[in-house]
Amino acid sequence: MVQVTPPFPIPELRFVHAGIAFAQKEIDIAGSNHSSLCASYLLEELIQSTELPFQKYIHNGDATPLQDPWEKGYDTGIFLCFIQHIQYQETAHQAYISDFQGGKTLLTDPQVMTNPSRPWA
Repeated sequence: MVQVTPPFPIPELRFVHAGIAFAQKEIDIAGSNHSSLCASYLLEELIQSTELPFQKYIHNGDATPLQDPWEKGYDTGIFLCFIQHIQYQETAHQAYISDFQGGKTLLTDPQVMTNPSRPWA
């Protein structure tokens, strides 16, 4: 197998670790303990100051980099546009990730875009 080196640098990026936390309240109904959902929270890992400043690469409304070709971050934006295109093609035009933003190696707050006519079960 022949390995081909791409003619451009591939950025080393990852999404921040995230999770959802649910807060519940214990309630007593006729001598039986139950719990009721009070709130839910999206939690993300603590982002270090070494990741700053943050930069937005692509927004939801256009699959082109927000930077001009001579600006810092343009090459990363082009790569993320390519990734969006591959996701769209590989999911048979059903889904892709958009709204790419983040720091030097982290991406945060992504948006999953789907086909509005997709019958999710």
